[in-house]
Amino acid sequence: MKLIINRSTKTKRLPIPDALLALSGLAEEAALEFHAGNNAIVAVPAKMTAMEMVNVNKKWLTVLLALIAIALVVIITQAAAPTPKTVAEPPAESEVTFDMDKNRVYSASDGVVVIPASFVPEADDPEIVPVAAAIGDTSEAALLAAPVPSGNYTLPEQAQMSDGSIGVLTIPMLSLSVNVFETGDEMEAMTKGLAHFKTTSAWSGNIGLAGHNVNLNLTDGFFKNIHTLKEGDVLTYKTALGTRSYAVTTIKEIAASDWSYLGRTEENKLTLITCITGKPASRLVVQTSEKTA
Repeated sequence: MKLIINRSTKTKRLPIPDALLALSGLAEEAALEFHAGNNAIVAVPAKMTAMEMVNVNKKWLTVLLALIAIALVVIITQAAAPTPKTVAEPPAESEVTFDMDKNRVYSASDGVVVIPASFVPEADDPEIVPVAAAIGDTSEAALLAAPVPSGNYTLPEQAQMSDGSIGVLTIPMLSLSVNVFETGDEMEAMTKGLAHFKTTSAWSGNIGLAGHNVNLNLTDGFFKNIHTLKEGDVLTYKTALGTRSYAVTTIKEIAASDWSYLGRTEENKLTLITCITGKPASRLVVQTSEKTA
């Protein structure tokens, strides 16, 4: 005689002596009911009462809630831990090498890596005008980051006129009058007229303007002939805040990477910059100062 145990769709056949020894344990473990049949004892799953099912679900819910609580404790503990901070120690220029065994490598385990500035100008230092001369760096990024004196910068929104431009440049010697625009891209602004360098003031201080000498379609640009201007020639600039006259003080060829003429100043200036045909690495700058009389 064999014992046939049906648990769901699974069937086990055991010799009767072994089966008899297992009956009590199986019945309790698997909630089985045993029925005598032809030369066999058949065990089938017993039906659970509603209360028994609720108790089983409560047990699983308790386990699930305990796991969620443990996970929350771990997350909160990690979030509360202070973020490590490491002050970087850059090597001297003579010690820089591509040998990764010698170089100090920073990783996520260092937390926030702070790179100390090599030079931090004092905000109240009266010698920071012009900015480029004070910090020894004429890059556009340096001009944006450097502290500047108050009272020498006007936002474009304050100078904007009803037609959407932020100014009108007039150069009588060249029979030129053209609107100035500021957009996210100077090249885009120069498709409408002149472009305003957004690192410069729109009225008080130094106003920087860029224009093509030759347009992209090979027609004459607005600044084609500014190289013919001479010291003392007069320009006017009009915004929603008023109109000023300026006299040319400097006409010079500079490197394309030289931003020093666009530094912020206390004196009211108007700085014009354009390309030089045949010299892609150079620019022409015409700088003017406000006429006070």
